[in-house]
Amino acid sequence: MAINILIIEADGFLHDHLSRYLEGKDCRVFEARKAGEVKRVFKKNDIDVALIGLSQLKRKGLDFLKMVKKANPTTEVILISNPGQLSFSIQGMKLGAFDDFPLPLNLNSLISRISEAYKKRKMLEKRGFAFRGSNASKETNLINREDEMKEMKVLLVDDEEEFIKTLAERIKMRDLKSDVALNGEEALKFVDNQAPDVMVLDLKMPGIDGMEVLRRVRKAYPEVQVIILTGHGSKKDEEEARRLGAFQYLQKPVELEKLLATIKEAYKKKFEGAMTAAAFAEGGDFDTAKEILKHGKKK
Repeated sequence: MAINILIIEADGFLHDHLSRYLEGKDCRVFEARKAGEVKRVFKKNDIDVALIGLSQLKRKGLDFLKMVKKANPTTEVILISNPGQLSFSIQGMKLGAFDDFPLPLNLNSLISRISEAYKKRKMLEKRGFAFRGSNASKETNLINREDEMKEMKVLLVDDEEEFIKTLAERIKMRDLKSDVALNGEEALKFVDNQAPDVMVLDLKMPGIDGMEVLRRVRKAYPEVQVIILTGHGSKKDEEEARRLGAFQYLQKPVELEKLLATIKEAYKKKFEGAMTAAAFAEGGDFDTAKEILKHGKKK
């Protein structure tokens, strides 16, 4: 079944580029550039995902986000922004955006996130959160805590293939999906394409080791929470990992319940940090906002 996508983008070239690409992926594409056009689209169509460009629209893009959520709270919204638009991105996530996607666009990654947003919407509908017009309940836009955890993106990184794939299967049995990378280079490529919420990372790997992966990820993607899980670490390694921003340092073997609890705590920290950072970003203090995303607190 085709995904119904609404594009709200002031950049004509980017708009046309997105439209052609998405139509080639069997999506039904709608467009709107004014408030009245948004209302008309929603009046006649059931929109699954809305793409809103912030690059030129800026704060007006957030007004469009509110408009979309008011028209149909179950429509998932993906923001497209420049790296320098941190405050708008954070505000958008607070307003209910599914994700924020940076320019320049990686179209393969974008279509992947659109598919995930579509699946999330369908999951909510199955659980009884379908939109009911103007009488929609306030609960429509809420996900209970367990469902929210199921939407978490976890990346497991370890060069011991049998161990990491077994761990992924055990986690899956607890309704938590994960992706697997078998070395540091593979992990970094994955993060560049689709940054996870939480990464579980081994230290001793051939090529790019875990400490270097931790260093690069925390520098480029400070919102990603990294849990070190190693069987060969030392006290010195633990101190260095924590200095670089690791959320937690665990030794193998670890009880599954303890690991799952740590993953959930890391996920919670990510979004608590985002909310705090938003307050500083809204006040124009972007340096402090970035520090909070990186360290979890103001230095």
